[in-house]
Amino acid sequence: MNTINLHINETLGRREFNILRAALLSTSHVRDVHYNTTLPHDMLVEFDEHENVPMHVLGVMQEQGLHPDIVGG
Repeated sequence: MNTINLHINETLGRREFNILRAALLSTSHVRDVHYNTTLPHDMLVEFDEHENVPMHVLGVMQEQGLHPDIVGG
């Protein structure tokens, strides 16, 4: 399982996170999404190895009106 650590410029509430999580989990190869409310700008996405997943995750988040950056993987 691979992971990417993302920084989101926006602060997500529970509702916004649940919408984003559902969108990400419907993406091929994405297996789980972790969000810690004490670090509201950080998110961890777990995925099966596939070369396009990190860029696709960014695209899904941008479609939700967010401004993410990959900070680790």
